Amino acid sequence: MGALRPRMEPNDPELLRRYVRNQDEDAFSLLVRRHIDLVYATAVRSLGGSNAASDVTQEVFLSLARKAAWLGAEGSLAGWLHRAAVLAARQRVRTEARRMRRDHVAALAHAMDSLEPESLPLNQDLDEALLELNDGDRRILVLRFLEQRSLREVGACLRIGEDAAQKRVAKALANLSHRLARRGYAAATAAGLAGSIQAAVIPAPPGLAAAVASHTFHAAAASAGGLSWTLAASLITPLMALTHVQTAALCLVTAALPLGYQWHARTTVRAEQQQLQANFHQARTGLYEEKFRRAHQQRRVESADRSLQWARKDLALRDEAMTTDTSTQVAATRYAWLDQSPYVRVPKTVLEEVHFLASTEGRDHGMPAAADPVSAEGTVSESLADTLDLTDADRAAVRESFAAMSSQFRQLEAEHVRVVTEGPPREFNVGNLDSATVILGAFPEAGSQLASDLQAQITRVLGEDKAAVLWAQSKEVIRSTFREFGALEEVHTLARDDRGGFSMWNGLRHPREARFESWGNSSGHVDLGAYSEPVRSHFQRWLEKLPSPAPVSPPSPQP
Repeated sequence: MGALRPRMEPNDPELLRRYVRNQDEDAFSLLVRRHIDLVYATAVRSLGGSNAASDVTQEVFLSLARKAAWLGAEGSLAGWLHRAAVLAARQRVRTEARRMRRDHVAALAHAMDSLEPESLPLNQDLDEALLELNDGDRRILVLRFLEQRSLREVGACLRIGEDAAQKRVAKALANLSHRLARRGYAAATAAGLAGSIQAAVIPAPPGLAAAVASHTFHAAAASAGGLSWTLAASLITPLMALTHVQTAALCLVTAALPLGYQWHARTTVRAEQQQLQANFHQARTGLYEEKFRRAHQQRRVESADRSLQWARKDLALRDEAMTTDTSTQVAATRYAWLDQSPYVRVPKTVLEEVHFLASTEGRDHGMPAAADPVSAEGTVSESLADTLDLTDADRAAVRESFAAMSSQFRQLEAEHVRVVTEGPPREFNVGNLDSATVILGAFPEAGSQLASDLQAQITRVLGEDKAAVLWAQSKEVIRSTFREFGALEEVHTLARDDRGGFSMWNGLRHPREARFESWGNSSGHVDLGAYSEPVRSHFQRWLEKLPSPAPVSPPSPQP
């Protein structure tokens, strides 16, 4: 907390009375020095910068000089100055918006870039949340944190004890935390919130208090238009002596006259505020889209860099093979389909239509089980490797190329996850069963780039002829595992029936045509470990919210 103020200084109401009755410039200057930091910091937070904060600060104290006769209630000046600073900053924003409507989006985006990301949200919403509090809570928080007064000084201003002041500060902090939570901020402890408010305090530049006090005092005197301060004080002082009931009655009579005008003005201000808010959100959305575009370009640059590294590595492997293994020449001759080769001579175009299945453990309908000629991990089956005469180095390079592509594909997939709230697709015929649906969205442009990079890497390793055959043999795994490189959407729906059993629907569909390429379902045992991380995480959270334990297998251990 800041240093305690001298005990013998007069309080705010006494300084206001001296200024109103005697035109005391020293009293007004002391008021300015005492509250300049509060008004300046509020203007900086509300405007998002310090360029116009000095002008707003001067306007607030000029308003104080003109309305000083009506502010005699003890302990209320700090809260009044805070509110006046927020309203003056709003008016400045509206004035600038009218004058520069064509450039308002660029100005807002520039303001967002010029601020620190960590301080931007709280600086913008702190003062708005304070205005939503009642006068008592707002006044005590302004005195305690924005003006950095001790609990004893706060109690003296409010005519309560130090312990009572501490309790009211804690209650006001709780109310402020609730207001900030409704604006999207996570609930914080009282100490954390107090620290955040104190961090928002910005001292006024040196010399600003003296300049504001001098300019404001003389401007207020000139605006009197020939009416002496003594006469003004003689007219206003009786009003300050009115009781609370008399003051309230006078205010009601005065406010009833311009009520219609005030209602119209308030409606206009609210519409302008909504328009400014919409413009701000539009600018922020444009900024996020630009950041996303730059991130996508960065991934493409990184992909190109990895491709260059693969090319260099492939060149080194080929140089090593040419100098250490003469069998490479034999393999090249054998692939040329010469009559002397022990291999059968067939048209190369036929190889793209033949399916070279890989044998796996187990049996399927009495026959050995078979797998795709090229797996999702890039493993090439023995029959296809023998046909293309691939070396161990060639097969390892293909696996590494698929692994790099798969890693980038999963990153893109995680960025395009959508959770369906309106219900599963009608093709699944889930009906009224409790269900949860997750869609892995399509990303055809980024996926097409992945396909081009992968094909280019395989071509550099194997050559055009062999790469064309291997690419044709990879079509099935590309469709089933990589959704034709993100051209198709993958839809998953998990549903529970009335008896507690579970069913899973899975399908691939075209995003633009909204039709399924293929889909199917299974019931009974559901293994979430067979699904990717975004799908598995969402279904696990959904299952935890069900009223009874769900007979669904936990995810299998991941490698």
